[in-house]
Amino acid sequence: MSASDPITFTGIAVMLLTIAFLACWTRASRVDPMIALWAE
Repeated sequence: MSASDPITFTGIAVMLLTIAFLACWTRASRVDPMIALWAE
């Protein structure tokens, strides 16, 4: 498989988006919503 293979490219893109989503979700789940709104 090469980097230009559409299946490989799509799989890597989905994997990176999943990791980014999980990182944001776990970070957001640790913050109290009222403190976050107060900081704005």
